[in-house]
Amino acid sequence: MGWQPIETAPKDWSAILLYEEDANRNNEVGEGYFAPSTYGGDDCWRWTCTERANPSHWMPLPKPPTEDE
Repeated sequence: MGWQPIETAPKDWSAILLYEEDANRNNEVGEGYFAPSTYGGDDCWRWTCTERANPSHWMPLPKPPTEDE
């Protein structure tokens, strides 16, 4: 499973990889999630550091390594 359009991403607080094309950030990739407006704010994508994100694509986080790796 490769990069997918952000419109297809889960919106249930799941941690996923986000891709954001931004001239100031040089195309950032990092862990993030969708934060619904459950606490009175706006629905939005966020990097795990709570900064707002504007991603165009997403993909699942990779599986953790096993003892053999």
